[in-house]
Amino acid sequence: LWRDGRAFELVDPTLGHCSEVADIMRCVKVALLCVQDNAMDRPTMTDVTAMLGNDGVPLPDPRRPPHFHLRVTSDDEEDGAGGSGTRTRSTHFTGSCSTNDVTISTIEEGR
Repeated sequence: LWRDGRAFELVDPTLGHCSEVADIMRCVKVALLCVQDNAMDRPTMTDVTAMLGNDGVPLPDPRRPPHFHLRVTSDDEEDGAGGSGTRTRSTHFTGSCSTNDVTISTIEEGR
């Protein structure tokens, strides 16, 4: 949406006034700056605080952020054969990768 000049579509229309929309667009731009591929392109927290606290601070244009698409599905199956009552869980992951590595760990209780 940002690249297409349609970031305003992220804003809930019930929020109202143009000045509020401008503030929200500023927050979106800062957020995009914070997820840049190269860590050197990301602002420090001091910079972020200044960017959000002072409308007079000019913001650089963000570069294209890393792409990440995630879809996880889980299937629970109960083995009824032989009356063992064991439950099997399988998880399927599909998605494109990002230049940033992400690890997701899930801990389930039980055996």
